[in-house]
Amino acid sequence: MEDNRRIETEDHQEFEEDEGMESLNRGEIDSLFCPICFEAWTSGGEHQICCLPCGHIYGFSCINKWLKRSPNCRKCPQCKKLCKLKDVRVLYAARLCVADEELQKRVITLEAECAYLKQSHKSVYERVLEEMRNEMDEKSMELKGKFREICEEMDARHKLNEARCEALEKMFPEMPNMRGN
Repeated sequence: MEDNRRIETEDHQEFEEDEGMESLNRGEIDSLFCPICFEAWTSGGEHQICCLPCGHIYGFSCINKWLKRSPNCRKCPQCKKLCKLKDVRVLYAARLCVADEELQKRVITLEAECAYLKQSHKSVYERVLEEMRNEMDEKSMELKGKFREICEEMDARHKLNEARCEALEKMFPEMPNMRGN
């Protein structure tokens, strides 16, 4: 059974001390977030990254509240070593990150996969685009052929109509010109 204890600070903010936290990977938490509030570090301000003599790191506002909660028993929340408020050291860093070889290898693998997918996506896109262009060219040629056929048929009908008009004009010379001339 987990032993959870609620701790209230001077400003009535509650922290939960959880004995079952050991199942979490401390390295992952330490590298990204304050282990008290689980918020990201800051490189300045109230939650600026700081450390205790034991080397554990926290947001300044969190460890300050933690250590003030019990003046007679000030301990590191992680290793329980005794410490004082004056032992807290503010760390100055423009950017915070922790190198993890396994994570770096995973990042490199994912970057390579991403580059491969971009390249394969590009080649698929280019192939589909080429197929679409070819299909459009075929349809365009087909439509041009049909257009020529229609134009030729219209010309043939026009010539036939002209011939019929001439024949009618010869048959009925007394009639006005049927072609509008």
